[in-house]
Amino acid sequence: MTVLETRSTADNPSGAQDKLVLAFGPLQARLRIEHVLSVWSELTTHSGASLSNLLSWGSGARQLVVYCESVSPEQLERLKELKRDTPHLPIVVVCESADRRSVRRLLDGGIDGFVFADQLEVALLPTVAAVFAGQMVVPRDMRESVERPSLSTRERQILAMVVIGLTNQEIAARMFLAESTVKSHLSSAYNKLGVRSRSEAVAVILDRPDSLGTGIAAVAPKVELRAA
Repeated sequence: MTVLETRSTADNPSGAQDKLVLAFGPLQARLRIEHVLSVWSELTTHSGASLSNLLSWGSGARQLVVYCESVSPEQLERLKELKRDTPHLPIVVVCESADRRSVRRLLDGGIDGFVFADQLEVALLPTVAAVFAGQMVVPRDMRESVERPSLSTRERQILAMVVIGLTNQEIAARMFLAESTVKSHLSSAYNKLGVRSRSEAVAVILDRPDSLGTGIAAVAPKVELRAA
């Protein structure tokens, strides 16, 4: 493991520190992160190439900054798993490339902040400070990603049937709609949820802890009961 430290208030990895940022990613990215955060005198930055070893460092007010090139499905799943395993650890993602759909899915997965890599020198420090203060931070032009999707009643009903595994043809038959109408509603719902497929839609709905996810999921058994 390669470890680079800007400064440390203790040699013992288990020692408590006021504010600690753990930086994970490629070497050059970690160097950039540490350089940007080094101006904050009350902050200690510790970085490494092994995430498991990195997470064992420090206690108290900690925050993880993860650098990635893009938000691939594999990367997204790793971040979601990390958030499930460490629910109280704030996570900021620095990414070279991401669209609104990707940012929406990161936020649904529990990420606390997002910074584009080309804005790292300007945006990372205020983002880290805001996340330590309990805020969620995204770039201004990504603000739509934070807004809760507003689904129509029909979209919710159709998504509920997608959750229980019905095909478009089966949904159309049960709702007395043309299959093309079902596809149209699904296309609109996918766009609002920031997904591209049925499996992604189901994952987003079941993973969301807010009223959107639980509300849609709660409709599913009722739909099944009425259709039986």
